[in-house]
Amino acid sequence: MAEAKVYSGKNTHFVADGRIATGLAEGDAIECGPNADAFTETVGMMGDVEWSDTNNFTGYFKIKLQQTSPTCALYEKWAREGTIVPVQLIDLNTGGINASCTQARVKKTAVKKYGPKSTEREYEFAAADYTTK
Repeated sequence: MAEAKVYSGKNTHFVADGRIATGLAEGDAIECGPNADAFTETVGMMGDVEWSDTNNFTGYFKIKLQQTSPTCALYEKWAREGTIVPVQLIDLNTGGINASCTQARVKKTAVKKYGPKSTEREYEFAAADYTTK
């Protein structure tokens, strides 16, 4: 018999410098991944193949926050000051830390939009040593 599973977005946490981000935006609020492929491929004239493992372990984390999130002010400050922090994506739905790095920087302050409704703020962290589960 198939086992039923339940997923809850409330069980996913973005943690930077030990602080859990609050006020996540609606929809896909967190994204992360490597900046490079795991290897490159070279095919010789006779069809022989070589795979070279990459030495690029950089990656990224993107987070979308509500305009009113208190976390926005912190990420804006880190972007202006060039603060380096550890980052973790913790998904308790799947058993813990799914992605992390020990050194990340906020690439730039968020684009700000204003209108009749609140808008989201997106921050991208550049990760020097991205790892994933």
